[in-house]
Amino acid sequence: MAPTQDERINVLHVDDDPELGALVAQFLEREDDRLEVYTATTPDEGLAVLQQWEIECVVSDYDMSGQDWLEFFSAVRAEYPAVPFVRYTGRGGEAVASTLRSEEVTDALQEGGGVVQYVILANRITNAVERRRTDVDRRRPSDAIETAPEGRGHHDDDGYSRLVDTRPWVVYRCRNELGRPMEDISGDVRELTGYSATALWAGDVSFGADVTYSEDRSDVWDAFKNAVDTDGSFDLTYRIVTDDGDTRRVWEHGQVSPPTGGVTTFEGFIMDVTDLLR
Repeated sequence: MAPTQDERINVLHVDDDPELGALVAQFLEREDDRLEVYTATTPDEGLAVLQQWEIECVVSDYDMSGQDWLEFFSAVRAEYPAVPFVRYTGRGGEAVASTLRSEEVTDALQEGGGVVQYVILANRITNAVERRRTDVDRRRPSDAIETAPEGRGHHDDDGYSRLVDTRPWVVYRCRNELGRPMEDISGDVRELTGYSATALWAGDVSFGADVTYSEDRSDVWDAFKNAVDTDGSFDLTYRIVTDDGDTRRVWEHGQVSPPTGGVTTFEGFIMDVTDLLR
């Protein structure tokens, strides 16, 4: 069923590479049919789109061929202070986080990681908009987390859509600590782990200590440390234990994200691959 007008989310994506802009728009709209993505290649074009359409989220690159991104950001904040703003930029762009107070941007995501990045980006956009719509603090999981729909991937290349559509998966942001305290987690949380998203977010359940299989915790922690010390990302397969004691195998892609409150955080995608590894 096509989304209603009230369900639709208008998104503005600003990047000086028109081919990349078109690709991002295509994948986001395939990932979530509620998203309608408008593209712009300059800050001025972006502001014009904001004036013409009811945009509910802005996604913008930082390095745009010498154009003044901070001026664009300031203009958006001045005219549309409540609109979520996601900084989405390539490797190296994370260094600009130090020039912005953490509360100024709604979120930040580094380009890369294949099609998984679009799952994460679409999730970030919809979460930010839904939280704004319901006037809930952006760090508190909304009720939609508990009833989030199953994977909506439509990427036909490399069989990705079949994987996401048929297996429980979650996206997350967690702090770089042994217990993996969750700052945000959504998707098929209860189906994958047996626990509610709220229990993991509130710290009643520790993903690192209660969910991750005891003999695999050191491997996961080593992957975190290596990612921080090297290229900022990791892929690994390990075991988890659900609330009812069932052991499953999961595949995880994670990457370092801009610090929150001075603490390094990770964001990523976890998917049940038990049947693939038997």
